Amino acid sequence: MSHSKPVGSARAAALVVVVASSCGGSPGDGESAPPVEALPRLAYAEEVRIGSFDDPAEGFSRIGSMTIADDGTLYVLESQAREVRVFAEDGSRLRTVGGPGEGPGEFGRPVSLGLVGDTLWVRDGAGGRVSWFGPGGSLLFETRGARLPVETDVPGMSLTVVTGDPRPDGFVGSSYSRVMAGGAADRPFSFPVVRFDREGVVVDTVRWDTVEIGPTVRVGGRALHPPSLRPTSPLVLEAGAERLEVHWSVAPSGPGTLRIVRIAESGDTLRRSALSYEPVPLPASVRDSLLDRPDGMGRLYGVSEAQLDAAMESGLELPDHRPPLRSGRTGVDGSLWIELNGESADSAVWVVLGEDLAPRGRMVLPLRTQPRVMNGPTVWAVETDELDVPWLVRLRVGPEGAPAPPTLQP
Repeated sequence: MSHSKPVGSARAAALVVVVASSCGGSPGDGESAPPVEALPRLAYAEEVRIGSFDDPAEGFSRIGSMTIADDGTLYVLESQAREVRVFAEDGSRLRTVGGPGEGPGEFGRPVSLGLVGDTLWVRDGAGGRVSWFGPGGSLLFETRGARLPVETDVPGMSLTVVTGDPRPDGFVGSSYSRVMAGGAADRPFSFPVVRFDREGVVVDTVRWDTVEIGPTVRVGGRALHPPSLRPTSPLVLEAGAERLEVHWSVAPSGPGTLRIVRIAESGDTLRRSALSYEPVPLPASVRDSLLDRPDGMGRLYGVSEAQLDAAMESGLELPDHRPPLRSGRTGVDGSLWIELNGESADSAVWVVLGEDLAPRGRMVLPLRTQPRVMNGPTVWAVETDELDVPWLVRLRVGPEGAPAPPTLQP
């Protein structure tokens, strides 16, 4: 059964707009840290549902990258089908862009998509090629994938700068790949962040970033990274040419603190904000679960299983408290959504901050419902049912207890 039309409010009342919280301090000073529990509760109403149980042309197998245009048009990467599906704001299918293959306008392993103005781009992980499409879905041109070797002083490391996602300014960004001939790296390394033009030629170097290596032990003459608890502070999120960092810390007594920083491409700090939370001690069972591993790994390092166990345990560094968050996402409107690390097996608390990093509120969502594209009160989420079939749902978010907006008509 396919389903891609507006539906009535099935879960909670919501307003058309999300209002700023009055319990936070100045969004830029980062001094006031209101408790998460004191933030106003947000509610949501489902408006549109897209998908199908039995029709692969209408339903989804694996929903990848998504983005939304200014007019509400939604672009969705169907990773398994290797195509982009384009939907109107009401959920009706407008067109399909691309398809599997290696020819012009086709995708071998599409990994991300986005918009620069009204031009759609899709980056292919198979070779790093970026395909650019006009508003009607026709192929305009392609940026070839680039691989630029970078010198490094880490023994056994082959480091390469590769084509990344296009940027809001229309240039193409970069990423890096590394290959270790002798196992894991045991020292930090740096790589350049560059801009490519649409022909795949380097325009300039924006900055150099350094990758810090976590705890490392030597086993059988090779470097080994013991398991670690994820995520680690800070959680770093890309927001166009800017980035957002979420740091957390726990004082000797009292609440923990989440500190959020918005950073310009130049490295300058644009805004700061903070929230307080109640830290949860880390259960002792977590240590055992992290050290659990398949038998026979010692042979890979030329040591006994007991020697490998001892090495892994010696390098295991665990905090006293659980990480306060699970994940984070940035909205096309500049908002920040933080998924807190709760104990519920069915739901999660999401904290919402505006572009100015002022807290807007907190909302409880089922774990099977993951926000993916956020734009003001409109949230497109991916929901998986009891058979793990993914659906697209459009939610309207607003303060709890406010009147629900009128139901949209097909």
